[in-house]
Amino acid sequence: MIPAERSQDLKVGTVLYGLEPRGLGGPARESLRGYLVRLAAEHALRPRDLVARVLVQLEPSISPWAYASFFARHALTIDGIGVYAETFARALGGGTGRRDLASLSMLPWASLLPPNGKSLLARRPRWCPECLRAGWATPDGAHWQLRWSLAAVSHCSDHGIPLHDRCGHCGRLQPALPRHPTIGYCDHCLSPLFDLTSTNSQEQVRPTPGGLETEQLIDELVAIQDGLARDPKESWLSFIDEAVASLGKGQRAALCRRMGFQPRAFNAWLQRQDRVSIGAIVRVCSALGCGARRVFGEEPRHLSSLVPQQRAGARRVRHDENVRSLSARLLHQAVSQNAPPSLRDVASAAGVSRGYLRYWFDDQVAALTGARRRRVEHLRQARTAQRLELLRVLVTDVVASEQFPGRKLIESAARRHGFSLLDEGMLEIYRRIVADLLQAGRSLEEDTSNETR
Repeated sequence: MIPAERSQDLKVGTVLYGLEPRGLGGPARESLRGYLVRLAAEHALRPRDLVARVLVQLEPSISPWAYASFFARHALTIDGIGVYAETFARALGGGTGRRDLASLSMLPWASLLPPNGKSLLARRPRWCPECLRAGWATPDGAHWQLRWSLAAVSHCSDHGIPLHDRCGHCGRLQPALPRHPTIGYCDHCLSPLFDLTSTNSQEQVRPTPGGLETEQLIDELVAIQDGLARDPKESWLSFIDEAVASLGKGQRAALCRRMGFQPRAFNAWLQRQDRVSIGAIVRVCSALGCGARRVFGEEPRHLSSLVPQQRAGARRVRHDENVRSLSARLLHQAVSQNAPPSLRDVASAAGVSRGYLRYWFDDQVAALTGARRRRVEHLRQARTAQRLELLRVLVTDVVASEQFPGRKLIESAARRHGFSLLDEGMLEIYRRIVADLLQAGRSLEEDTSNETR
């Protein structure tokens, strides 16, 4: 029976409450992951059970993702612009009857921003403890904000403190999708992720310099994303075109130099139609002193009133022949090593950028990349072979102890050794090992029976 206080939230014909997202229209917009956790709490379910038992029924394509590693790490991309975000927004929207859940992820910017792997999302859950503490001081409780999921955001723009990524009590990182449906508490020790008594520490507060802050601009992006007047890529390209015409007098290179960019910086967007990272949006808007609402909103742009400001340290570094010779020597040494270093490490040792190495030493860079890929593949195969042998030993030991080697029992033993039956190829090998042992046992019983006769 549906509780009376929640009956009005249940959409007709839906299986889940039509829970109202928090922070819509503002920078503190709730994230799709946070909404999923709150929705699980309203149904007295664990978030992972909501995915594995309910959302799988609504969207069968989620079924292959209902495993431990996804919940721990990969579920971060639910807040992004990829297939995970699309699928979960569709499943949750179908279950709740709401049509605005895509705006709880970065999906409204999918045509403009690069995929999740291009530094869009942070690699681990982060939060502002002051925002969580303030949320728990209200009757509705705290919620998980979308802006905390973005890699470009390092501080809370409301409180000026760095975002946290570890529990202050046990020091552990938090999973992407928690086991417990309580926002603001550690998933391991169940302690609060915020200080219940103290206020904002003055030592942590970051001074706010003049000009447009990264966090402030991203706050605008998050705030306006459910009310975009047109496709964001069209808005961005038209903005760059207008800036070139109005501020650069039709000369792209001239405007780029005034802003401190490379002369051909705009060609990637205007000619090749490349996607734009949040970092590039921030740099351009900061150089022009222009907010996100002016670029993507319905406000009149009036770009002629803007004054481009050159970024500090934007001049191109020119390297002499000695640097080029050192780079060539380091690349040659790197390729010949048994464990070749990354291109980033070689560039750092030479004091140049990776783009410099790719431009002058394309063949050597390709050889280094190939050597690293072969090394990684060799290590992967060796690790897989080691785990397969260990899996065979685990199953054999269980059978020797006169227990049936069930999947749950073997999975527990495998996790104690640092791997899972859900890893690539492991489940099939496990089934084959069990089948071989059972077949060997039957053969032994038949031989014993024949000898008895």
